[in-house]
Amino acid sequence: MKTPLIKLSILSLGHFFFLNTLFGSVGFCQTQDKTSQTPLDPSIQIAQDQVPTIFKDIVVVQRKAKEKGGHFVFNPFGSFDFSDGPVTMYGMNTNIGYAISDFWEVYLNVVPTFLTQERSIVKKVREYQLDSSQCTGTPPCFAEIVYSKPKSQYGLEVLWMPAYGKDSWGPYSIVRSDTFFKLGVAQINYEAKSGMRYSLLLGKTYFISKALNFRFSAGMSSVESFVDSKKSATTVAIIESGLVFYF
Repeated sequence: MKTPLIKLSILSLGHFFFLNTLFGSVGFCQTQDKTSQTPLDPSIQIAQDQVPTIFKDIVVVQRKAKEKGGHFVFNPFGSFDFSDGPVTMYGMNTNIGYAISDFWEVYLNVVPTFLTQERSIVKKVREYQLDSSQCTGTPPCFAEIVYSKPKSQYGLEVLWMPAYGKDSWGPYSIVRSDTFFKLGVAQINYEAKSGMRYSLLLGKTYFISKALNFRFSAGMSSVESFVDSKKSATTVAIIESGLVFYF
């Protein structure tokens, strides 16, 4: 009758040694990890205390690519719009400006001529034949969208560049860049009349070399145009790309 009790006692004693060994090993490992940690170098803490408070949350302060303030700027670029108007406008822009500071630039914008391309809707309307009652001339008569073509443009543009940094071009090339907002006000001269244009764009300037800088921007513009002898304002999307030269 004593044998089962002896076996149970031996089994319980074995479990006790097993659990004690297991948790004792874990505690030993934790003790070893704590004691094996390298203490901090006190000089590091002293160096951090010497950093001004304003820079403590900044990881890296990048160097500006170019000191632009006080320089004249020449910015030739091309632009075209996406809209539901009768024509697509391609403009060859010439911007002559001055950098007031590293963050502000003002320009005189001149477009001496526009290249226009009729949209497909204009061509489809011309294929629609009118009834004899709607015809004002000699039949057959076809429908027509009457519009004024843009001829030229001049205005003012202001650039605000709140951010600068670096961009990666591939795995081995880094190019410095500026990010800017551009606000523009201009007058478009049509064949017989004129209208206003208001633009807001976001873009970047890439400083490829001291002499060559590339600029790209995109945004929206409100343009007054004349369709069927009626003046109306439409919102169009604009893409611009060109070069920038600082003198």
